[in-house]
Amino acid sequence: MQQSKTNNHRNNEKIVYLPNQRGQHRNVSADPAEVNNKPKKAFKMQTLGVLAIGIIGVTLATVPLVQAYLESDALTQELATAKELEKEAMQENIQAQEEYKHMQDPEYLADVARRDYYYSKPGEIIFELDDVQE
Repeated sequence: MQQSKTNNHRNNEKIVYLPNQRGQHRNVSADPAEVNNKPKKAFKMQTLGVLAIGIIGVTLATVPLVQAYLESDALTQELATAKELEKEAMQENIQAQEEYKHMQDPEYLADVARRDYYYSKPGEIIFELDDVQE
């Protein structure tokens, strides 16, 4: 009778043999609750794997966009600087053109020669007076 109880007990219990590190098998009883949780755990792991791959994919897709945005921002700043330099160059060019026109006028050249280089007309005497401030 003792032996029949042991056989009945073994018939009702499911035994799964798992290999250990040395290749030997050990007895592990499979609990029905654990057997039912395996598909749920597998589904959770698959879901987490898909989610992780999705996050990695979105990150990899976002990196070039961020780089393009930063490059665009740098180019926008460079364009603004170039426009400002162009504006300054245009103003200098306008001043140079006006000065060129003045240099073509003989009266203006005579005034500059008198003022800056102390040239005088024949019979003319130039006196330099310092501005006195009180």
